[in-house]
Amino acid sequence: MKFPNVARGVKKIFASEILALIAAICTGFVVLMSVFTWASGSAISDGEVTTAATTGFLAGGLGIIVFGLGATVLAIIALIFNLIGLNAASKDDPDGSGQQFKIAFIAVIISLITNVVAACLQTSMPTVSSILSIFYNLLNLFATYYTLYGIRDFAEKIGKTDLAEKANKLVWAVCALYVFAIVVKAIPDFAKGSIGSTIGIILSITYIILSIIQYVVYLSVLVKAKKAFAEN
Repeated sequence: MKFPNVARGVKKIFASEILALIAAICTGFVVLMSVFTWASGSAISDGEVTTAATTGFLAGGLGIIVFGLGATVLAIIALIFNLIGLNAASKDDPDGSGQQFKIAFIAVIISLITNVVAACLQTSMPTVSSILSIFYNLLNLFATYYTLYGIRDFAEKIGKTDLAEKANKLVWAVCALYVFAIVVKAIPDFAKGSIGSTIGIILSITYIILSIIQYVVYLSVLVKAKKAFAEN
């Protein structure tokens, strides 16, 4: 039995995750550049107006703009690819298996709306914005969960039991990493004062590292799925 829509959809989802991974790495550089700029700015404020400090401040600021813009553009393209992939994969639905991808598609749409609202309320209602950001991450977790289960169901239909078993096992590993990353990301949003800012920077870097690990684990399933469905 062939599932051309699933094959095409998983290929798009794989491409979207590659782009999302690169975007996450760019975001990591933004955080590092922010720390670099803050350190250089502090030195300048303390009267240490040296060439190194000035260059570091300007280079850090430029890095924030370049990597920040790159992360934003890549994230948008990744989102579009993901939606196209989930929509395509849901069209192969002989006995309802495609429903998994449909649910994931809806979760991604709702998460997008939630993220936009959170961004709009970031200044006027920061606490509400932080809570919505947590829901945004939870919805993404929900989408990942159903995408992996969709892959598992179709893998079983084409006799790829090894892929089905791996997807079934890794779905919990990915979910665990995702939940931990969400918790780590949420803590800085509610931290206050200079100590809170320091904790925020450390946990933000931790969150990015966890996100990259999550992407890599997720990609390991998508790579096998892309190959399996293409060969079928």
